[in-house]
Amino acid sequence: MTGGLNRQGLFLAVSAGIMAALGSVSAKLATSGHILVHFCQISIQAEFCVQFGLLLRVIFFAMIFICNGMMWTLFTKSLQFCSSTAEAAVTNTASNFLALSVISALLLPFLFHMAH
Repeated sequence: MTGGLNRQGLFLAVSAGIMAALGSVSAKLATSGHILVHFCQISIQAEFCVQFGLLLRVIFFAMIFICNGMMWTLFTKSLQFCSSTAEAAVTNTASNFLALSVISALLLPFLFHMAH
């Protein structure tokens, strides 16, 4: 297999891992309505935050399926271009963990600050 195809497969596997991480974050935000309402109240201080929080929960719920669908599409494409299944799976998993840790490092301090 040529290097260009292998690089394309690795790029697709990394992209699939990032989409899986975004799907996980979307699930957390879709099921944690109090976080969204509290963020709304802090940022814009409006009385419609409960309705806005519900809208955001619906959007994040839809994002779960969109991100997971894109993740599976990218992952199956990466299997086609990588030199082995293990290469695609390990790259996908590693990029998922890395992306989730970066997103968590950005969101968790903010969420802990909101809780106190």
